[in-house]
Amino acid sequence: MKNNKPRKNVLITGASSGFGYAIAESLTYNGWTATNIGRSHSSICDKNILIDLSELDLLDQKIKELSLSEINKFDLIILNAA
Repeated sequence: MKNNKPRKNVLITGASSGFGYAIAESLTYNGWTATNIGRSHSSICDKNILIDLSELDLLDQKIKELSLSEINKFDLIILNAA
């Protein structure tokens, strides 16, 4: 039987390694679509926005690359990057 439930979407900062990767891995295994924001590419995430989060002046520009419809689609946002 096919699952017709829409996939849930999560935005995770720092999902390329460590705790953030483990969270992304668990959620994607359970059917979520994951987006990573961080310095490094995350192989487990469907989309990656590469930026060093300490560069706040560039962060605003990178976030604007997401359309409003993309931002509104997140069911969960996890601010993991330290």
